[in-house]
Amino acid sequence: MDYQKYIQNADGTRTPVVALSGSSVEISGVSFAISGGNVEIGGVSFAVSGGDTLRNTAANKPNADAAHAAIPFCYYHAIDTGAIEVTDGTNWVVI
Repeated sequence: MDYQKYIQNADGTRTPVVALSGSSVEISGVSFAISGGNVEIGGVSFAVSGGDTLRNTAANKPNADAAHAAIPFCYYHAIDTGAIEVTDGTNWVVI
């Protein structure tokens, strides 16, 4: 099932804020797809473990707000450096 949610602009046009199609989701211009134990954010695939931890390299860490849109208040584990961070919704915080 496809779904789109829009906001009505002052000039009468509509801007999409949420779009769902199959396993793909776009929220305010940030696209992600969830498939099994993986999530795709901005074209990069991340392994998901424990339901709330994204895993990939430090260089591929997504923006905190994009990660938060995919999995609210998730953790990020950089598998090459061992760093673990958590998003507060807009920033990554080292824990």
